[in-house]
Amino acid sequence: MKRGIMNRSFWILIFVTFLFHIPGNSFSEEPSKDAPAFRFALYLAEEGHPDKFAIQDPDEYRLSSRPFITDKDIKSYDWNNQELVLTEETSGKMLRKYGERPIVEIMKVFVLTVDGKRIYAGRMTYPETAMFLKYPVILPKNNNGVFILRIRPSTAYAFGGYPGPKDKRERHEKAFALIEDPRIKEVFRELGKLKEDSK
Repeated sequence: MKRGIMNRSFWILIFVTFLFHIPGNSFSEEPSKDAPAFRFALYLAEEGHPDKFAIQDPDEYRLSSRPFITDKDIKSYDWNNQELVLTEETSGKMLRKYGERPIVEIMKVFVLTVDGKRIYAGRMTYPETAMFLKYPVILPKNNNGVFILRIRPSTAYAFGGYPGPKDKRERHEKAFALIEDPRIKEVFRELGKLKEDSK
């Protein structure tokens, strides 16, 4: 009898230990099998390219098991400024994890997905970096306790406003086309989270 109780206790202990050691990279909860998939998600990726400052095809990366940010974490997508404004709850989690200065997973590769399809890959960085990155970047910003993820086609556009259609931006035309993918815009319109002021 005692042996049976000890065996059960042992397996319960193993199970509880396993639960507490499941990695959690996301500010959102992973959906159950019955829950609808995230329409939009940002995953952190493992390095896959020998050149740390090059970005390869998004399909070539192995992604983290959970998304870093999902549409549940996003209050609005300011399309004309290419800014993901995070919810109050997620902003609070960001502040607790990263502090007032949002150095968020700096220089990590991210992969942006829409409805499970990988759209593009880029790198998390910060405006003050001396490195000139010629591919999409996410620049975290703390705006009075609200976290904003600014998306830019390269670090050449790290400072100042987001270049509008009338601005000269031929140098990074392909990168602009990536981050302005109409599928992203449509998802946020359907979610009721698209902010799009006429220019």
